[in-house]
Amino acid sequence: MHLASAIALFLVFRSRWVTLISAGIGSLRKRNYTGEKLNASRVFWLIVIATVPAGILGLALQKHITKIFGDAKYTAIFLTINGIILVVAERLTRKSTVGEINDENAEIVHHVGNGQAVVIGFGQSLALLAGISRFGISMSAGLIRGLNHRVAADFAFLLSLPIILAAAVVKIPHLAHISGGYGSIIVGSIVSFLATYVSIKFLVKWFKTKTLYPFAIYCLIFGIASLIKFH
Repeated sequence: MHLASAIALFLVFRSRWVTLISAGIGSLRKRNYTGEKLNASRVFWLIVIATVPAGILGLALQKHITKIFGDAKYTAIFLTINGIILVVAERLTRKSTVGEINDENAEIVHHVGNGQAVVIGFGQSLALLAGISRFGISMSAGLIRGLNHRVAADFAFLLSLPIILAAAVVKIPHLAHISGGYGSIIVGSIVSFLATYVSIKFLVKWFKTKTLYPFAIYCLIFGIASLIKFH
């Protein structure tokens, strides 16, 4: 299911990823980039930097966190906290620019440095806690750094792909130990792909003019309701 989501993420942003990967690899070959190519290579390495802490913490802590916070009441708590984070991010950035951006990469490079990428990477790690949205955390961090909604969402989606793909690579070998048929896995993967693809296409359009408030309200309502039910 992680792999299916990763494929959907890549397909939605495929042209962007081709540009970023090409520029990133080219920078290793000491190409003297300027302008858009330079910004693309910098964004590629910002994504790499942000992925490292999330990947390390994910490998080191995932089993422990699942064991400690596997109870439904903890999921309800973290879902509520996720809603609060989204509201706070919107309140702190309500005066940020929302105009059209001609170059998303330039905007990201202008507002996000290496240090901020590390912080965002650690923020992504909070998604190990069931109920905390990786996209929500990453986008909130981008908003607080001064990105507008469109570019913050764009950066958050880009950040999601490497860590989700890495999770898929780690988990796929476990399929060899599953007894029985793979029918449910195939169906789940197809649903995961379609849900991811459709939701991202919708959200890319949504964040051109809209905010995180509807998702924050959703998290708060269902988080509090779940907390009452499972307390």
